Amino acid sequence: MLKLMKYEFRKWRVTLLALLAGLAGLELGFIAGVKLEKPQLMIVCLSLIMVLTFAAFAYLVIAGIAGYSQELREKCGYLIFMAPVRSISIVLSKLLFIALVALAATALFGTAGWLDARYLLARSHLDAQTLDSLNAMLRFGLKTDATVQQILQMAGFSAASVLLEVLLTMC
Repeated sequence: MLKLMKYEFRKWRVTLLALLAGLAGLELGFIAGVKLEKPQLMIVCLSLIMVLTFAAFAYLVIAGIAGYSQELREKCGYLIFMAPVRSISIVLSKLLFIALVALAATALFGTAGWLDARYLLARSHLDAQTLDSLNAMLRFGLKTDATVQQILQMAGFSAASVLLEVLLTMC
């Protein structure tokens, strides 16, 4: 199955590199805002990182499902299942690849946004009530007293629910 996933990775590498380049550009913009002491630039870049997180997840899942569907509808689509590999392995490798890439991209972009948001909030000296309101709105672990265990637990539950949603969407 890993060999089949390798071929999926080769097919998706340009898309994944484009998403990583977008994240790198936004992170550079955030760092430039920090160095130049321009909070507006930091907020714009942070907002775009958060939007990119959700957009990347949605795009990867939808494009993955659409790509698989298109492969089956093409004239040579039947050849996919003529390979000397079990059909279930082919289908599972495609579904697992899409789920893992979507989760990895979401985790990477979400972590970058979370770290930037924590830095921005620590730098802006917000009072505790405003910070609690932001935390309740975003449910993002922005509390300054949140432990690593609480953050990892929240991330684990989020990842499990996202994986379940992706698999239910594809099946």
